[in-house]
Amino acid sequence: MTTEMDKQELIVDEPTEIIDAPEPDDHEPDQDKGERSSSPYVSLDDGLYKVEGSSQTKVCSPLKITARTRNNDGTKWGAIIELQDLDNNWKELIIPNSKITGTGAELVALLVDRGLRLANQKPKTKQDLLDYLALEDIDVRALCVDRPGWHDNVFVTPYDVFNGTGKKLIERVVLQGAEFQSNIAKTGTLKDWNAEVGKYLSGNSRLLLAVGASLAAPLLHLLDIPESGGFHFHGGSSIGKTTALIVGGSVWGGGPNGYIHSWHATQNGIEAIAEAYCDATLCLDEISQGNAKDVGQTAYMLANGQGKTRSNKSITVDPVKHWRLIFLSTGEDTLSDKIAEAGERVRAGQMARLADVPADVGTGYGIFDTLHDFRGPGQLADHLKEAARNHHGTLAAAYLAKLTEDMSSDKASLMTLLEDEMDSFIELLEISESDGQVKRVAKRFALAAAAGELAIRYGLLDQEEGEFLLGVATCFEAWLEHRGTSGAIEDDQILSHIRHFIERYQNSRFESSLVPDPSIKDLAGYIKPFDRGPNENQTVFAFLPDVFKAEVCKGFSYKRCVETLKKNDLIVLDGDGRADKRVRIYGTPIRCICILDKILYEDTSNADAEEGISSISAISDF
Repeated sequence: MTTEMDKQELIVDEPTEIIDAPEPDDHEPDQDKGERSSSPYVSLDDGLYKVEGSSQTKVCSPLKITARTRNNDGTKWGAIIELQDLDNNWKELIIPNSKITGTGAELVALLVDRGLRLANQKPKTKQDLLDYLALEDIDVRALCVDRPGWHDNVFVTPYDVFNGTGKKLIERVVLQGAEFQSNIAKTGTLKDWNAEVGKYLSGNSRLLLAVGASLAAPLLHLLDIPESGGFHFHGGSSIGKTTALIVGGSVWGGGPNGYIHSWHATQNGIEAIAEAYCDATLCLDEISQGNAKDVGQTAYMLANGQGKTRSNKSITVDPVKHWRLIFLSTGEDTLSDKIAEAGERVRAGQMARLADVPADVGTGYGIFDTLHDFRGPGQLADHLKEAARNHHGTLAAAYLAKLTEDMSSDKASLMTLLEDEMDSFIELLEISESDGQVKRVAKRFALAAAAGELAIRYGLLDQEEGEFLLGVATCFEAWLEHRGTSGAIEDDQILSHIRHFIERYQNSRFESSLVPDPSIKDLAGYIKPFDRGPNENQTVFAFLPDVFKAEVCKGFSYKRCVETLKKNDLIVLDGDGRADKRVRIYGTPIRCICILDKILYEDTSNADAEEGISSISAISDF
């Protein structure tokens, strides 16, 4: 028996509606007459034949080209083909013309793998197959794209295209390529997903964040948010970190090996994977398996949304890969831990791009706040893994249908709704006095919360309104507590670095400004008390300027170090505001960077860290 295949009619640039369009013909080859074209091939009910004079030579089992594809630039031509497999089921493939050149061995192998039967193994038969794919003339056109996600107001997935209009339009939009690396797919029903997976989001903050983040990915384009970003669930083994990825990934898809990819990949490989998940969610498991030297750069790359520029064998430049996405990650290590493993210093931008969220919620159940009716966290985790294997991708499909419909009918109202939801979330956090980095990460949490609430409004989730706001805010609180400050992370890093230098060398590289010590080698500065003036009764570590710049400021800008010390009232300035103050050492005036010794015993971390999250409990009343 043959099966009917979907025919997606899509908006392309200026949409043109077909007036009184006839119903599309059945996709199967004409079982009686076959089809002739200017090429010497004919498709009959039992296969594809080559016509030579009065004779017909069979090439393969039933095969038909249904459209020629090309992109908006009129390049990257290809073909949509349909073939009948060994079970007599029809399958559709999108083949780029580049695969037809040369011997075409890779393409022939792909078609055979999909169930095509060659008439024989002769080289001429294989060449005839390639000639048919190259020469067959057909007027039907389709627009091809090389990645999923948004293309204008159309959202393309490997299994469907969403335009939100409900109208029949002239051209299809298809993903073109013989291989595709994403696990975006759907199976089961949304009702079953809610019953077996979605039900257990309630009361479980990390699961709410994972699903909210997955739903947030398509909104980056809608809200014109240029930067991608991620959330990293970290903590000990066997606490359910991977379960959070499985649940978040089940929004979009799955497969025989699940939806998740590994950090254990080259940067080139992750670039290709990222492009395959554009405008969706990428899940990367176990950061410890990634190369320590590459992890930080990979986090930057994923968030910045583009790969490297590379030249190819013909000394031309390959197209740079681009994407927008939300990525979810897990690992026993944090991003900072992994970067430190390579002997490098983690930068604030890296930490902002991939927010480290402690996976253990502190209930004794690992990643779960509540077990619902399960006896233990292991049983709940096993249930969610099995359920996600059988039911996945249906939430994203229903969400995209609603989202594109709203974009088509009233995009301005949709944007206002989302922006208001995000603003409300940010206001509840009370982080107006926090550093810009904290606000930047808070917006990503807010986007995840707003996306979850939008899905509830659409009637796609069974949760009560406000559940995503509370759950995601709880995760933000955990992130901020782990971060340790609501101020700029570089400030804490700078002060910690200076404090560590003084603690390590105060007895070996600093000399008293009162009594010379000839045993001191590799002098870094002096310990100088002030007995008069505005700094009376204070002691400073008077650094030699060259040592301060070369060693103490290593990895940081000198200007930023001085500004941080000023901000925290830890440096004594010269009368004209210069950082290198003139002081007397053994009767001789020299310039030094004078840092107050209270840096060693006063808490210089941002005391407002808890103030920024003190009102999160109020969200439960929202």
